[in-house]
Amino acid sequence: MADKPYTNPLDGLYEIVGDLWNMQKLEEAAAQQQPVKPGHAASLPTAPKKAEAPAPLPSFDQIWQTADESIDWTDILSGRNTMGLDPLSPRWKFLRQHAQNVLSGSLTDYADVLREVRPLDDMKKYAHHIRVRALSSDEIAVTYEAFEEDAADNATAYEHYLCGIALRCARDIFAVLPVTHVQVTASAAGKQQLQVRFKRSDMQKTLFNFIDPVDFVRDLGAEITPGE
Repeated sequence: MADKPYTNPLDGLYEIVGDLWNMQKLEEAAAQQQPVKPGHAASLPTAPKKAEAPAPLPSFDQIWQTADESIDWTDILSGRNTMGLDPLSPRWKFLRQHAQNVLSGSLTDYADVLREVRPLDDMKKYAHHIRVRALSSDEIAVTYEAFEEDAADNATAYEHYLCGIALRCARDIFAVLPVTHVQVTASAAGKQQLQVRFKRSDMQKTLFNFIDPVDFVRDLGAEITPGE
């Protein structure tokens, strides 16, 4: 009997989550439009709510200089609640449930954690089609489609953008999974714009408020080819 092809549980994770979210919204909208049943009074129409102005996006430097809160899986496995979570909360119970398998390198549990914690969701305002794939239990690959609006106008600023997003994606993955390496690849219009491999030990000794993201990424041996 032929072996079944390997299926990575992390492939296309964020695309799938997005589809499920959109389907949920459609179902909620349909439920709100159900006709009134006989014998039930219709609710009176309410005045439309005034549209709220969208919250301003943080400055770009605030994006790559910060990262999500780190999850210490060893502490969690031993029962030390260093994150200050409510011991009865679903989040704490979830982390406790997955700690052993995450520390053992289970790719299935990696996927479960990413679905629950969703570390790269805040990057969706700055890039398209963010995807996560496990190369091994020690290395995660992140790919994204970069915005192209400023690529031709200011090459220096565009490199800053590419490297900043890559740096933040890597930091967020390191924060939630015990991997040693994160590889990030950015593309635009079908062409690779950046590829870099981050090492956890390099990140741990870096003061991010005092670096230039382009210099930092180049020092790691990144391939940066914007506009090619």
